[in-house]
Amino acid sequence: MIINKNLIGSKLLECSFDNFIDLSEKHTLALNACRDVAKGLSSGVVLLGPPGRGKTHLLISIAQYFSADRKLRVSEDGKTIFIEDAGNSVVYWPFREMAGVLREGAYEGVDRDIIDVCKHTDMLILDDFGAEKPSDFTVGCVEEIIEYRSRMDLPICISSNLELNVIREIYGSRIVSRLSKMCRIISIDTDVDYRIKKRGENNG
Repeated sequence: MIINKNLIGSKLLECSFDNFIDLSEKHTLALNACRDVAKGLSSGVVLLGPPGRGKTHLLISIAQYFSADRKLRVSEDGKTIFIEDAGNSVVYWPFREMAGVLREGAYEGVDRDIIDVCKHTDMLILDDFGAEKPSDFTVGCVEEIIEYRSRMDLPICISSNLELNVIREIYGSRIVSRLSKMCRIISIDTDVDYRIKKRGENNG
């Protein structure tokens, strides 16, 4: 189950590892790292790089693969299928939307519910991390979530257009230290624009 699936968008829901276009060695490195997370072989990945490098495609691919693992049981007469395990839960947040919802939730007294879901879900995905200048409140929420997931060894996947040193300046060395401990940090800083290349191949 993907929580906030409506925030992904219909076109991006088509993203998978199978239709990811491997454009460079760094794309290959990122693809393999994301597959490892989706298969439970790694506790996280941080994808850095300019817009249009395929970072969101890979995060959605993780969500699709990880949430699809479910167990079905067929009744003795073969006529009914029961879902014994609905699969892994994935929380997907475009970071700008998450920050806005947290601020609104604080006024309404439901910010703890949002934070708790992010802390305890099987997989947390934060897309476009650092897309807006955060408040001290937002930084505190993010720090609490990441520290908990690090302590409990729960996977987290993040994409950002920012360089790691900029993330450190904005969010503090404590958050970057936790992410460095949990995740493979991969910079897809190639000159190849994934969106343009993919659009060209689809039209070709």
